[in-house]
Amino acid sequence: MARFGLVLWDLVLSFMWVWASALVKLFVYGYLEIGHRPEAEILKISLGVLYMFFFAWLGEVTRGGSYNPLTVLSYAFSGNLDRFLFTSLGRIPAQVSRIFTLSGDFLMDFVRFNFVE
Repeated sequence: MARFGLVLWDLVLSFMWVWASALVKLFVYGYLEIGHRPEAEILKISLGVLYMFFFAWLGEVTRGGSYNPLTVLSYAFSGNLDRFLFTSLGRIPAQVSRIFTLSGDFLMDFVRFNFVE
């Protein structure tokens, strides 16, 4: 059951990671309407650093949930065959499938309607 929870957290965190950058741009350019001034870039970078710390904290809270398949792959190589198969056939496909199915469609909608540059 713990393994299923880990795969589920990988799925959720990878979806959130893809959306984090788009939401920051939407907030800075759309809601605040700052434009492409230096203040906008400073705010965008500052929010980016904040959500990196937030995702590091989520990794601790979920006891190993990750949004990055490369860090999970290093975990697979450092263990036995069972850990390698679980990671390569469960965790990595969960992270990658969420990015390509839902996130791509939603992000294309934002680009199509000019919400995000």
